[in-house]
Amino acid sequence: MSLLEVRNLKKHFPIKSGVLKRTTGHVYAVDDISFHVDQGETLGLVGESGCGKSTAGRSVLRLIAPTAMLVARDDIHPALAQLFAQAARSIHGDSGWFQRRGEFPNDRALEWPLAHEAERMLRSGTPWLQRYLPFWLANLVDRMWLVLLSIVAVLIPLSRVVPPIYEFRVRSRIFRWYGQLRRIEDEMIGGGDRAALERRVDELDARVERIAVPLSYADELYALRGYIQMVRGRLARDEGRSAR
Repeated sequence: MSLLEVRNLKKHFPIKSGVLKRTTGHVYAVDDISFHVDQGETLGLVGESGCGKSTAGRSVLRLIAPTAMLVARDDIHPALAQLFAQAARSIHGDSGWFQRRGEFPNDRALEWPLAHEAERMLRSGTPWLQRYLPFWLANLVDRMWLVLLSIVAVLIPLSRVVPPIYEFRVRSRIFRWYGQLRRIEDEMIGGGDRAALERRVDELDARVERIAVPLSYADELYALRGYIQMVRGRLARDEGRSAR
């Protein structure tokens, strides 16, 4: 039975330099050591001065915090990686006796590539959308903003092009009948058969009655029907003069 078991213990100290005390490197005091102590056993750490014996002992006794990493598989969902980083900061990010606020997690002394979502969380904190929206919605919007920008970029020009096209298609349902009405008038002026012309006007009127247009274009439809009635009246007057 193991009284103590240590796996992959690490402790890295940052090297700070310059006026701003920026981290320029790390001292790997303890780097990936593992051991266990069973009941009735005694373990001794032997090595030259500065090899990390005391640091390992202090880390085991929690006198100093060991260097730790959160490792995930490459196929982990980005949203889960973001949640893990947020949970680590929420649990371990506060200050303590032996650590400053925000010391863990951080992007220093990494042996594995840092996930993009975790890097963004460490740099910017919790996304502001998640402060006001449910996680699933905030995550969806956060990931779809490029798509949304593309859609908006397409919709803005379409908002200027679509209305004229729609107006043209609706008005074309009405205006195409003016051509037939004009031909009837030309034949009427040329002395065409009045009875045949009246039948054509009646057929044209019956077709126009079946045209469906939005109410905003109803005035143009009724204007067309008014012109049809005007042509029918001219035919009736001409026929009356011929009868006399």
